Amino acid sequence: MARSSSALPVALLALVALFVAPAFVPSPAPRAAPEASAAAITAGAVLPLLTAQPAMAEDYMMPPSWPFLVVFIAGAFALLVVGNFIFPGERRLDPDDPTIRGRNWEAVEKVLNQREAYLASLNGFDLDSTEPRGPSYQDPCRPLYNTFPWEEEVAGFDKPASCTHKNWRHKCLKYKLGTQCATLELDTGDGANGLNPAVLDALQDAIMDLQDRGDVRVVVLKSTGKFFSQGFDPKHLMAESTMSDEDIIAFQTQFAKILYFLQRLQQLTVALIQGTAMGAGIGLVCACDYVISVKSAFFTMSETKLGAVPSTALPYITRRCTFIKNVYQLVLAGANLSADIAEEYGFVDKVVDESKDLEAECQAVCDRMTLCAPGAVAATKEVVMNTVGVPPSSFMMNYVAGIVADIRAGPESKAGMQAVQNKTRPKWADTPIVP
Repeated sequence: MARSSSALPVALLALVALFVAPAFVPSPAPRAAPEASAAAITAGAVLPLLTAQPAMAEDYMMPPSWPFLVVFIAGAFALLVVGNFIFPGERRLDPDDPTIRGRNWEAVEKVLNQREAYLASLNGFDLDSTEPRGPSYQDPCRPLYNTFPWEEEVAGFDKPASCTHKNWRHKCLKYKLGTQCATLELDTGDGANGLNPAVLDALQDAIMDLQDRGDVRVVVLKSTGKFFSQGFDPKHLMAESTMSDEDIIAFQTQFAKILYFLQRLQQLTVALIQGTAMGAGIGLVCACDYVISVKSAFFTMSETKLGAVPSTALPYITRRCTFIKNVYQLVLAGANLSADIAEEYGFVDKVVDESKDLEAECQAVCDRMTLCAPGAVAATKEVVMNTVGVPPSSFMMNYVAGIVADIRAGPESKAGMQAVQNKTRPKWADTPIVP
């Protein structure tokens, strides 16, 4: 038993040496101190058994094998060194790492970038590769910049498009193309222009087609009849009493995505209001970028009077309205707003006297947009959508600064600067936009 107790300190010292050894073992790449490797764990589990080996030998009348113990310790140390390369363990930042300790932040960041590049190369990633970002003059319909980290990407429409402008088949919505301008005209035949499944399908098909049209720079939304839109069709609302919850949710989700993707179109969207807009029709108005209304038009939401909630259109109404108290007047109290009041509230940008003045004002907007680069317009719209209502942060500052740098290096910015130097018009301003 005396020999067993004398072997214990030697074994403990060997065990300590096994765990201290990684600090003196060079690694194959810049790295922090590794976790205990598989070799160290194996050795730590076996060594306590070896401390009892002399006692076991004495019990069984066998002499203690000190040479075996020395050979085992040397082998375990060699296994630990090899395991340091094979099982590097989790890489983490160690303040005592000699590659970091005592250096300024720039040097530390360089070391961290080297480690990140090394780990990425192990997984097959190329950190130097770049992707085209955002719209440009040659490709204004290119997917826009990524959304902010806290935003979830909105899925597309559940139903595929049934037609495009080439084979347009919807009767309730007219889809016309002018010179770099598309016109969507609601006409349900009864003058009320209520929103029902057929109208929503037509709006969806038009929006999906416009998402891929680089030759269109302005989209005009207008109506024919007494109303711009009376909101959801009363016949459809009555039919909802016999519909399942899944069907009602699918209908409202389709309308919500229509508003979302209408607002996200890369073109400037202009709404021409020739008559009263009610309920969900106000949602269509607020999803547009620029709204022109005749003086005789009214805006009202009577959902609360009917025991309903205008939830689908609310996000766009609150963005459009100048003050939240004005939103309460419209959606809670069911106020009936004139065009002038709607202009004060922020729903309308311009009020004209007669319906014939709508087209003239729309052409004036198109003339102004002719001078604006289509890619810059699309990128600016996206920046507005991503930053409105979001408090400033380091991420936001880097985000907007990065977009400015990308656009400045793009073909539109270069063409614009060249046009200023040559005192000429840029290429995108050569052809006027005409509805």
